[in-house]
Amino acid sequence: MKKLSQLLIISFLVVSLTSVALAVGSDIKAGLTYYNQGKLTKAKTRFKGALKSPGDKIEAYSNLGLIAKEEGNIDNAIKYYRKALSLDGSLAANHISLGDLYLSNDNYEAAITEYIIADGLTSHFITDQKLGIVNYKQGNYEKALEYLENVVKDYKGVYPSSYYLGATYRKLGKNHKAEKYLKEAIQLNPTYVRAYLGLGDLYMDTGQKILGLKSYKKATKINPTYYMSHFKLAYAYMELNRVEQAKDSLEKTLHLKANFTKAREILNKLKSM
Repeated sequence: MKKLSQLLIISFLVVSLTSVALAVGSDIKAGLTYYNQGKLTKAKTRFKGALKSPGDKIEAYSNLGLIAKEEGNIDNAIKYYRKALSLDGSLAANHISLGDLYLSNDNYEAAITEYIIADGLTSHFITDQKLGIVNYKQGNYEKALEYLENVVKDYKGVYPSSYYLGATYRKLGKNHKAEKYLKEAIQLNPTYVRAYLGLGDLYMDTGQKILGLKSYKKATKINPTYYMSHFKLAYAYMELNRVEQAKDSLEKTLHLKANFTKAREILNKLKSM
């Protein structure tokens, strides 16, 4: 398990920082130093300076894409990764990063295209996981199962795949398998809030309201600052006719996300009763 955890960490670093190992230019090295220090503006300046050197352009564009993504400028991030790939289309990590950006914009077909290209360039499980996730989000549940089951079967300990496999089975109404894989995701990563919420949703779907409540409570304890956990907890309280506790959870939800219209509407309705 320790080796697999290290592999996961390395793989995600490769996906996000494609050019670390290749960086040789002084501007690239300085840019990476500033990036690791959290000084993104200075990092960008040095990476842009590296564009003057033909040998550093791929690394520079890749890292500029990474920074743009972190700053929430998705359009610029897409532009930079496209430029990097126009210079070298063989970097699987850049195709994956570009696919992730398309996925964040709900551009599923474009994301699938990039992930499939990456899949042809690497044997790493991450491409199957990504293809499973995008097909799940697109509503192609049977296709999602194909990819996610391959990952879970061949690579033990990949908790996001276990979660999405459970979520997919829930969508297909196969509740026993859904519960199995959602619990597996929690076992693999006891701090994975998304899995607790998914398990809570499953329990609420099947009328196991107390179990749903407990699962949502665990999610709020693991990460008290995630608004959706408190909102789902409020829903469970309402289903159990615990109105005051529901109000309290909705107040916490709105404290964390003041513009959450649905939560405010429900809270106002409860207060007027």
